[in-house]
Amino acid sequence: MNHEERLAHLELELASLRRLHRRLLAVAGITVVGLAVACTGSSIVESVKELHAQSIVLEDANGKPLARLGAVKGGAELTFTDTKGKRRAVVGYTEEGSHLDLFDADGNRRAIVAAHGDRPGISLTGRNDKPRVALTAEVGGSSLYLFDDNSTPRAIHRVDTQEGPTVNLLDTAGKAVWVAPSIKP
Repeated sequence: MNHEERLAHLELELASLRRLHRRLLAVAGITVVGLAVACTGSSIVESVKELHAQSIVLEDANGKPLARLGAVKGGAELTFTDTKGKRRAVVGYTEEGSHLDLFDADGNRRAIVAAHGDRPGISLTGRNDKPRVALTAEVGGSSLYLFDDNSTPRAIHRVDTQEGPTVNLLDTAGKAVWVAPSIKP
């Protein structure tokens, strides 16, 4: 090897060592920043004043999701799940209004509290997600509905500011079989 070849070889080795040196500096810098975050992590979290996200999931120690706060079309929902992954409660709102849905251990919706427009209400459902009891507050009055297994209203108690209170008992076809006050001809 002559002088020129040795010099070229040394220049290549020097360039290679410089690249290695830059990489080692980068790794050292990342390590120092990582250690600083690990040592002062709690103070960093405390300084966060605002968090922007489309969804936030809370998990237990085993990584199972227990709650999710997320954006939905026209609003947001907070969903709670049990350790088996079944929905147990949902609180949310959309442009139409707000709601609270409660679910049993099998994931069936059993109760709904909703505030939509001028007709807020509470509904209790059977295992088949069909209404069994509904209570509504309407403009000019309020109503209590009792349903059969087929979701047919069988009893309606209404208090109306214009007509006063009424109670209707209905057959399976929805026809009135008893009304109080009595039906006037």
